Amino acid sequence: GTQNSTFQNYEGNMLVHSKDGIAAYDKEGGQLWNQSYEMQAPLVKCNGSYVAVGDYKGTTLYIIGKKGTTAEVATNLPILSLDVSEQGVAAVLLQDKEVTWLRLYTEKGELVSEVKTSMRNNGYPVAFAISPDNIKLGVSYMKAEAGKINTSLAFYNFGGVGQNVTDNLVSGYEYDGQIFPYLVYLNETDAIAVGDERLLLLKGKQKPVLEREI
Repeated sequence: GTQNSTFQNYEGNMLVHSKDGIAAYDKEGGQLWNQSYEMQAPLVKCNGSYVAVGDYKGTTLYIIGKKGTTAEVATNLPILSLDVSEQGVAAVLLQDKEVTWLRLYTEKGELVSEVKTSMRNNGYPVAFAISPDNIKLGVSYMKAEAGKINTSLAFYNFGGVGQNVTDNLVSGYEYDGQIFPYLVYLNETDAIAVGDERLLLLKGKQKPVLEREI
């Protein structure tokens, strides 16, 4: 039954997923938990003991904990991409005609925050990452302007600091003629953005600031 399955590491154990479902196994082959579904193109992200699963262009999201406890979320809009934090908060990119939404859901499936973007004003989100403390969200937007592809890096804060600024946007950087398709938080304060010409190291517990450019 593994011919059409995909495997990945899951805290030293094994995560197996396919179009029909997802399951976790220990090193002896014993099943830890499983979740059945029907998806055409499953998107799977795991971080620590949490796993987020959604069907590409589908509207169902699963957030699964270490013991197999599952929250099922009806997004009502097509899913384009997703991520999950170590504490089970899922960040989901949703398509709404010419608008895209970045929504954060708790491990229980509750909507806690959202960001509305558009191709005209922001660009298209090609990468995003949520911090381990669940309050910061970094997004790499790709924009086509004057015949060139440019990138706008935006960092949102959904905690107390972010409530005092417009759209929760606490910092941002622009790069002409470049693409940054990879963005990740290493911990609560450090983030890395990888572009086609450079590597950016950003630091800040509340407001990520560019610390080094390689």
